[in-house]
Amino acid sequence: MLNFEKIKNNRIIPAILLAVFFGGFFSFMIIGGNSQGKFGEISRLISYIMLSIIFIYICFELFNSFGLGLYYSLFLSCLCSVAFAFPMITISNFIDYEIDAGTSYGMKNIIELIFRDFWSVIIMFLISLSYFFIKIFTVENVSYKNLTIKATVLFITLYFLMIASKQLIYSSTSAWKYLILFFAVSISCDMFGYFGGKYFGHKFFKNKFAPSISPKKTWEGAISAYLMSFIILSSTIFTLNLFNSNIGIQIFANITLPMFAIMGDLSFSAIKRMNSTKDFSKILLGHGGILDRYDSISFVFFFGFLMYFVA
Repeated sequence: MLNFEKIKNNRIIPAILLAVFFGGFFSFMIIGGNSQGKFGEISRLISYIMLSIIFIYICFELFNSFGLGLYYSLFLSCLCSVAFAFPMITISNFIDYEIDAGTSYGMKNIIELIFRDFWSVIIMFLISLSYFFIKIFTVENVSYKNLTIKATVLFITLYFLMIASKQLIYSSTSAWKYLILFFAVSISCDMFGYFGGKYFGHKFFKNKFAPSISPKKTWEGAISAYLMSFIILSSTIFTLNLFNSNIGIQIFANITLPMFAIMGDLSFSAIKRMNSTKDFSKILLGHGGILDRYDSISFVFFFGFLMYFVA
């Protein structure tokens, strides 16, 4: 039997507070990001600084889950902010409000610049390599095979988080409708996946959804998450005629983005399981760490803006 009082105290109330805080922040980011004059410039600068701090913190949570100490995690997280700043031309154009669909620095051009930027990749590779050598010199009887796998997973994860975070901040000007849509998909997937599993878990399917990765996840929860995300996508994409009216991309995005949201959740659950940790941190009461909420968001933004670029 469900303990509704426990769910309310541990999940619903923290979720509401979380939604109010981040809803306010992203509203400020979008409104300020699309404003002219000094107010717009200052708003975009504040948004960039705040998102950089959030990015540093989620990297800190990630390094911490990989068993690095406080100082190593903090140092490598700050290095990640350097990769976040590249290509630097995007920062100046963002603050000066030159990232507009009608200019040479439109969102599609920004996406291309982000993916073609090799300096960020090199920095993230060196950071992952640093993790490898830190573990070699600080852990006795280390398994080189397991350590190589972990360093590779760390590099890929950092790359995904970096790309998604850049797409998030720069989309607040010329592609803010997609920013809202991708967040709505990720949040609805998490929310209805949780409550679908709580209310209907094992009533239709006796087998677990992903027992080796996340034993608590059920097929009912996954189906609820997919269907609600699918409905939100359908109503928004076709109503607003997003993805440049490209019907093929619209249908493809509608079908696959809920899958990517679920894949993001499972991928970060696999990382936690690999590192024998339950949550990335305890900063969000009842919701783990910020990275626990950023998992599906990173996948939806990463693949969603690839579709935006193709369209």
